[in-house]
Amino acid sequence: MPEQNVTLTLAFLEKHPRSASHILEQHDFKKVANFFTQIPHSYVAKVVQHMMPDFTAHICKNLEVGAAAGILSSLETSLIATVLRFLETRKRKEILEVFPLKTRVACNLLLRFSQKTVGAWMTPHVSIISDDCTIKEALHILSNAGEIVHTDSVFVVNRERVLKGYIHYIDLLRSDPERPVNLIVEVGGKSLSGHTSLKQASTYNAWNQVDMIPVVNRKNEFIGALRHVDLRKGLNHLEAPINNQDIQDHRSDMVTIYSQSMLAIFQTMNNIIIESDITDERSQ
Repeated sequence: MPEQNVTLTLAFLEKHPRSASHILEQHDFKKVANFFTQIPHSYVAKVVQHMMPDFTAHICKNLEVGAAAGILSSLETSLIATVLRFLETRKRKEILEVFPLKTRVACNLLLRFSQKTVGAWMTPHVSIISDDCTIKEALHILSNAGEIVHTDSVFVVNRERVLKGYIHYIDLLRSDPERPVNLIVEVGGKSLSGHTSLKQASTYNAWNQVDMIPVVNRKNEFIGALRHVDLRKGLNHLEAPINNQDIQDHRSDMVTIYSQSMLAIFQTMNNIIIESDITDERSQ
């Protein structure tokens, strides 16, 4: 890259880290990881703190342990823990071992929930998008999502990872691709604290309408979601089984099939949008 372009790139990263994170999230994980290895760490740190945690985790998967730990160590402990939840156990342990003792201890405390609580049974692997993107960008992000637990809606957070609401897959497909996501977010809905007991969570009336409830920390930052099927597993683990398991399992299977179909449609639509953009550029 020419020196002038490098200077301009670094200036943009430094002055507009939030916008830079938004732009980079539209690119391939491996390419972004490679890009981060070629620029000073201080610039990377400013951008990563605004990225969606699942995207940061994908970047860490494509970096050496030392490089991944170096990027994460510059973040707040709560955000480090959120990113680490997306990583497989082996990679997570390897990165933790590189951290200074103080950071490692703090992260372990945040990562460990009692088996009696929601946090021990939630999953971070759900569809998440930021509220500052367009429908087109959201479709692109979802079409490139890695392994996720499927549900009938997408959770929406801001750049501080505070939960804003959710959007049904079908509403994304019906909306104008250039329309901002924040205009169609359904605000509200029940959320759970990671420290809520499973027995208390099982009494929530929200389970009559949904198969998954978002989980937040004390700052209302999104850290995952609890599926009803996992709630039952947790209760069974505590020797407190609940009824109608077969009916709920069937419902969970139907939701998975539905959302998998939606993601397949997103992939197709994203390809069509990209091809359309290329055609428009060539015609100009």
